[in-house]
Amino acid sequence: NGVYPEAITRCLDHLLRDGRARLVVFSGDMVRGAAAPARLASQLETWKQLIQPYRDRGVEFLVTSGNHEIQDAAQLEFAPGRFGRPTEEARAKLAVLEASFPELPRNGPAGGGLTYWARRGDVLFVVLDAYRPGSFHTVDTDWLAATLEGPAAQPAPRHIFVATHAPAFPAGGHLFDSLSNFNLDRAAAARRGVNVWPWRPGSGGPLDVDVDWRPRRDRLWRLLAAHRVTALVAGHEHNLSAQRVDGVWQLVAGALTERLYPANQVPVALYGGQAQNPQAAAGSFWSGSDRVWGYLLVVVDGAGAEAIAYGWTADQPAVREIKRVRLRAAVP
Repeated sequence: NGVYPEAITRCLDHLLRDGRARLVVFSGDMVRGAAAPARLASQLETWKQLIQPYRDRGVEFLVTSGNHEIQDAAQLEFAPGRFGRPTEEARAKLAVLEASFPELPRNGPAGGGLTYWARRGDVLFVVLDAYRPGSFHTVDTDWLAATLEGPAAQPAPRHIFVATHAPAFPAGGHLFDSLSNFNLDRAAAARRGVNVWPWRPGSGGPLDVDVDWRPRRDRLWRLLAAHRVTALVAGHEHNLSAQRVDGVWQLVAGALTERLYPANQVPVALYGGQAQNPQAAAGSFWSGSDRVWGYLLVVVDGAGAEAIAYGWTADQPAVREIKRVRLRAAVP
């Protein structure tokens, strides 16, 4: 029913083996998605039933929309002259998502979808919905700025984690459709055989639309850096990766899928000949030529924080530690 139970339960069982974990951020793509809102509701119910035993053990889940829940093709009008307008199907699917998770905070902006904040002790979590009706790989930076400067951030938190589905600096197969969503190089990319969906040759209206949302991405990143955010947590890319840009870490945990991408590698050189993630963390989450399934555990200890990647490969099916990244040093 659109859910990968073996992969999800394997990670959650491993995560909870010592009982320390208290909160799970699932940044979208909980399910495969479907054209019919009723089918989406059924898939989300299956996902909720799958995680209920972990909720019963006291684990909190913070979730938001991914492109699979809303379905990319349903998100915006793509016809010439109507590009960017929200569809009724997208509105209906957002209503399903909101009804499926009534326990989530409702302190986000009007029309913000699953956008909200949650304060847990001296850690602030801000969750941004990048697939609100009419939006496409974009987040509400005005609301984010107000939140990071408002009551949610008082007293000043030791750590701020911002979560959304698509990364700001893609490092794999979603170079063209993340928060930096752009379409200026589609013709050259298409000649090289690179997937430039949804702006495919022959697809109609979108071919007439030049899109470059890197300035929006840059505004988001300036906000994160100015407020000393510990990390942006994302999915979307089918891998595990980490990179640091202007003092802020981006953690991608999208490796519960049938189709894995390389980690901390960029398949094409763009941006004036520069790879899109020149700040990629030293070393790889790769294990030889193996593809790694898994999850990221963030351990917060006072002012210190560390991300640990756990995963497994086809030839080594036991879950094991893959890599550690120090996000912020502990201060005595």
